Amino acid sequence: MTTEVKIDKGEYQFHYDMIKWLERTIGPGKWTYGTPETWEGLDGYSWAARQNFDAVTFAFKNDSDATLFILKWK
Repeated sequence: MTTEVKIDKGEYQFHYDMIKWLERTIGPGKWTYGTPETWEGLDGYSWAARQNFDAVTFAFKNDSDATLFILKWK
């Protein structure tokens, strides 16, 4: 199961910092065109991000990673 966290356009100025934090704290991620239905083919990636206008939605392979992200950025 994939957990998603949407970051609204009002927080656009933090997107770069969020991605850097994810890379340092959780590990490598990937920009995608949608939320992964499965993580097949995304070996080695713990999170994925997609952008829709100025909002970014982060998808997490593990619920615990999503929880860490929420505690830090929401």
